[in-house]
Amino acid sequence: MFSKKKITPVLGSKPRNTKPRLLFVDHVFHRKTRSFDFLVRIFEQGFDVETKYVDPSLPVDAAQLIDDSEYVVIGQMDFLTPLFIAAGKKVIVVQMYDGSAGLPDTHWQMNRQARYLNFSTTLHGRALSLGCDSMLVRYFTDPASVKPVTDMDTLRGFFWQRLPKSGINLPMVRRMMGDQLSHLHVHTPADDGSVFNEADLEGFDCPVTHSSWFEKQSDFAAVMDNANVFIAPRHAEGIGHAFLEAMARGMVVIAHDLPTHNEYIHNWTNGILFSQGVQSINLRDQMDKVRAISANARLTIERGHKAWVQSHPAMLEFIRTTPAAQMVKHAGLSANIDRIMAAYQQGRDPYEDALNRFSETRQLMASWRDFETEADQAPKNAPADQTDIHVFMGEGNSRPLTGSGWSVIEATHRWAVAQEADMTLPLTRDVAVTGVTLMARALEPCKLTVRLGDTVITSAPVELKETFARIHLPLAKPLRASASDGLKFTLSIDKVPAPHSHDPRSLSFAVKSLNVQTG
Repeated sequence: MFSKKKITPVLGSKPRNTKPRLLFVDHVFHRKTRSFDFLVRIFEQGFDVETKYVDPSLPVDAAQLIDDSEYVVIGQMDFLTPLFIAAGKKVIVVQMYDGSAGLPDTHWQMNRQARYLNFSTTLHGRALSLGCDSMLVRYFTDPASVKPVTDMDTLRGFFWQRLPKSGINLPMVRRMMGDQLSHLHVHTPADDGSVFNEADLEGFDCPVTHSSWFEKQSDFAAVMDNANVFIAPRHAEGIGHAFLEAMARGMVVIAHDLPTHNEYIHNWTNGILFSQGVQSINLRDQMDKVRAISANARLTIERGHKAWVQSHPAMLEFIRTTPAAQMVKHAGLSANIDRIMAAYQQGRDPYEDALNRFSETRQLMASWRDFETEADQAPKNAPADQTDIHVFMGEGNSRPLTGSGWSVIEATHRWAVAQEADMTLPLTRDVAVTGVTLMARALEPCKLTVRLGDTVITSAPVELKETFARIHLPLAKPLRASASDGLKFTLSIDKVPAPHSHDPRSLSFAVKSLNVQTG
């Protein structure tokens, strides 16, 4: 089940024993694709790295997996997180939207003692809203490594039919592009085991070539060099190396409107997004716009790559400062974790059932010790401004906050996409709430109501535009909430005006931070 790859230091590097040991746990499929090698090279700058590959379809043997490494980075194998938390490791989880978006909230709540590197703004926001410590990292291909598109006089397509059963397939490409292409190259190996049918190549009004394997990277590059339109092969991506490389070339990327596609592409500006039911996309009659998309795509990657390289030291520091997990051992902990991991391998529903069934184990692992330590050390009779419970709806939140009804667009704040959103603060002792302060904004006037539990504690008109402003909502009478119940807030607004454009940043109401005053 496991195989090891010892990564040797480059000539002239420091001796291995000068760096802390880091175990990188990767999916066995990536031993072939080398998808995470770029991350390992970054980790090697600060750590002595060893990689172990795991086949998630097989039972987990903890004895083979856990070693004396101080740090453990889990690459897209989320279900292993509780195993390393229980072992007291410094745990960092690399999450991908295509592999982690379907996890239930209770998964994140159970694994708050890990830190998260998220390549998706959507996942980053979800981790923050569920009380986890997450860092948003955005990968960009080095544009100097690829040949830029120079000829946009005709449209020449490239499509890898990876998942024909998903609906993103050759019939869809034929319907969507019609007779606009002067040439199409199809790469045929399917991830889902589908057998390629050459009859699918018929019906195109242009020459069609196809490949089943590239012996050398240069062979693949030669095919890409001849194309200027890239049809992304999947509904969603974890990072999206292929479409990002296509953007770096200046190709017009046509991709399904889900992360991470829609976290890099602004529709009809630096690429094109489509929904599943799309019938056709007219490029040929808008060639000036197509040329602008091509230029903007490459510019996006050029600027983004600089930021990606500059983020490496912060990423290494985020890992280096990860605290070791602290677990209170109890009878049956190891066996329960084994059962939970086994349920994950059976699918989402069995996994969620197991998380609910082993609630004692989940709740024990869910404790966030830093929050508890701060509460325990707070002076018992301190002024209210010294005992505030701060909740930041954005980057840096490590509090045990859970919520629903929220989505993330920016790294620095949260956006409400519904008329109502809940959030819960688990507390370690009884507190009396005396007021709530929000930093909020509204693109149109609305009425904001705040409830604590089932009680409406205050409401106020919001007449803010464009910039965030402070809204202080004092309580006429202090309201006490017990630690066992937690502190549940509900924010609601009386209307949600339609967005001004397709850009989701134009949603009507946003909360940047929330501060609870206690006395």
